[in-house]
Amino acid sequence: MSRRWISAALAVLVLAPASAGCGSDAVESTETPDAGADTSVLEDSPADETADAPDATAGDTGAAPDDTSTSDAASPSDTGAEPDGASIDATTDAPGDGGCGAPKKICGGVCIDVLADSANCGDCAKKCAGSQYCSSGLCCAGGWVNCGGKCVYPLTDGQNCGGCAIKCPTGGFCSSGKCACAAGQTACSGVCVGTSYDENHCGACGNKCPATATCNLGKCTCPFGQVICAGKCVATATDPANCGSCGKACASGEKCVSGVCGP
Repeated sequence: MSRRWISAALAVLVLAPASAGCGSDAVESTETPDAGADTSVLEDSPADETADAPDATAGDTGAAPDDTSTSDAASPSDTGAEPDGASIDATTDAPGDGGCGAPKKICGGVCIDVLADSANCGDCAKKCAGSQYCSSGLCCAGGWVNCGGKCVYPLTDGQNCGGCAIKCPTGGFCSSGKCACAAGQTACSGVCVGTSYDENHCGACGNKCPATATCNLGKCTCPFGQVICAGKCVATATDPANCGSCGKACASGEKCVSGVCGP
């Protein structure tokens, strides 16, 4: 085969594909695109650029309604407005006594002493019944008084004798508003005692007899043959420290016999 023929054949092969691509009828490919193919070139198309343009402006104007809200401006707390009823006390409150001065109060437009007025005893329009009277704001019968919120009779009440909280001694009683003890007794340290025979109050309140002594007719008495020396009962006939009398001591080595110191 000659060289000229070979060259002509090669030229035909080269030109054939080029002429096929220039045809007016394009052949649509039926092959499925490779799933792993790179499609990023489609995102750079002019169509995408125009589609994104509205987003840039829409996003900027979306917050405008929030910025123009007037709800805070209308809030009472922001404007300094007083809450409902804030000024009521300033115009309606008044002293409890209505300006009369305790213990008086305004009753029926007049200042009344509610601690003593029987028609307004303790409070306005609180009227005492019958012959009762108003004693420190409490209605009591005649002669009775209000002590600690209770009506008592101070002429005979041992807890309120002659007045509130005046208590009579234990064993005593209230007579005509005065505390008293039974005959022969005296009130000592809140107790009625018989000073004629009481060893702790012998003859007078607080006069205590020695341990071995007794109180007889208001005098402390020691056992027979003893006398009281320095608050103790001693036998002066035989006691070396009180030989013959209180305070007379025998010399060292001496004995007290019949009230006399000797060898």
